[in-house]
Amino acid sequence: MLQTMKKKPEFKQMSFDTAVRNPERYIGILKSIEEYNGVILNDDNLLKIVSKLYLEKEVTSDRIAIDKNSNIDSISNKVKEVNITRKADGGYPKGYQSRFWTYVRTLSELGFVYAQYKEKFIISEVATELLNGNIDEQEAFSLQMMRANRKSPYRNVLNDYNYLKFIIKILIELKRTNKKLSYNEFILSTFNKNDDVESFLNILIKEKDVFTNSVKTYEYIKKNFPKVNIEKTVMRDYPDVVLRLLRITGLVTITNHANTIYLEFNSNKLDYYRDLIKYDFKLSENEKDDKVKYFNRISYLDQKLKDILISHREKEVKIINYNDIINNIIENYNLNKENVVNSLKKIESTRSKENLAFKYIPTPLKFEFFISIFMYFSLGKDYKIKPNYKMDSNGLPISHAPGNKGDIEIFSDKIYWVLEVSLIRNKTQQYNNETTNLMRHLSNEKGYQEYFLSFIAPFIHQDTQRLFDALIITLKIEENMENIYGKTFKLEEFIEKMDDKNIFEEIKNYTKEYTKKLKEKLS
Repeated sequence: MLQTMKKKPEFKQMSFDTAVRNPERYIGILKSIEEYNGVILNDDNLLKIVSKLYLEKEVTSDRIAIDKNSNIDSISNKVKEVNITRKADGGYPKGYQSRFWTYVRTLSELGFVYAQYKEKFIISEVATELLNGNIDEQEAFSLQMMRANRKSPYRNVLNDYNYLKFIIKILIELKRTNKKLSYNEFILSTFNKNDDVESFLNILIKEKDVFTNSVKTYEYIKKNFPKVNIEKTVMRDYPDVVLRLLRITGLVTITNHANTIYLEFNSNKLDYYRDLIKYDFKLSENEKDDKVKYFNRISYLDQKLKDILISHREKEVKIINYNDIINNIIENYNLNKENVVNSLKKIESTRSKENLAFKYIPTPLKFEFFISIFMYFSLGKDYKIKPNYKMDSNGLPISHAPGNKGDIEIFSDKIYWVLEVSLIRNKTQQYNNETTNLMRHLSNEKGYQEYFLSFIAPFIHQDTQRLFDALIITLKIEENMENIYGKTFKLEEFIEKMDDKNIFEEIKNYTKEYTKKLKEKLS
């Protein structure tokens, strides 16, 4: 019987699986499959896991209807049917089994999980800390991207270096001469055979006219690199995913000028980056070739690494006046209240046109971003607007607010108002994820005459509404916050009420009416 020979390694373009474009989705995927940590990835368990992904709507199909009565058993046959034509991949047989690999391949490459067919499924220390809220997505992805190697047990390539370190060295070097890396130049970097920064920069100088044009860029790549994929893959699909992963690290920021995307190093993170590269992340040849050894090497989170993450978390740039930052964004990107409202109403549309600099902001984070700007247009003259998402040196959001903080804070000398915003439509997730943080945060704030609390979403489940109302009553009774008022708003209602300029009275009246009705029922 003939054995399948391993293909001879070649130099290839930097790439990750394109099935998951937005790396933020991986957190939801990890949350969905967390309960299967330690199980053997046999066919039965894989069917349960993939069905769970559909059930939690982390994976969707028009052919699999999910309702309140759906469960793993009720949809499993449909899951088999929908995925029957999927080809074998990553050591997994064809069908729903290889479907699972599609959603964990990048997680495996980056050391978040160990997921081999018919072996024990393992969620790494880093992933566990991320799921528990002890580290955030920016910290987790920057750490793992800094440790992952182009040549690995998952990539049979000759390119043998760490891409994140390579691209950051380029960006820092360009910054010294007041330059940025264009999108076409970035695509070229994904083909680099080694981490020779100087040689790469010399090509940019020598061929500077080439990379001003995407057609010329593709022709240059085809001429200089063997076995190049089709233009769409080379110029859009692969670099798009890589760029999103670079951005979620918080180390790379994206700007737009003359309808061209540029990459810059996030200067806010310079000290953090320097401390990370001091840590020894070099992989041995055995670790680059063995999946178990590779996982063990890049998946741990020791005390030294924790100290680096925590120390720089505490050193996060303190913004004195967020209004100025938002105002600069409005001016730099030619925003007005009308186009911001339009962006909010179309936030979930894939066809919505927007500034290229906003393209790589994940949609849930973009929702917070546009709400913050909308609030500035509505109240900015009289109130301070403070979005709590982590932002880059240009003021654009990178990752969500840390735990125990509201998404957006609005305050004056007398009034303190917290907005929690969400695009989550799943009832359980909306109920659990978006309301429990609010009580903890509000009870810690002191010294204001009146407190306001609002939850804003395109759609609000009745259970979320009830829990939210209950939180207000709990704060009034248990925390002695008689002067707290709260109300949930569907997005369009909220936009309309803000235009009325009576939003505080609206929230007050709703709370008083609800409290009155509750007292009547209790009596």
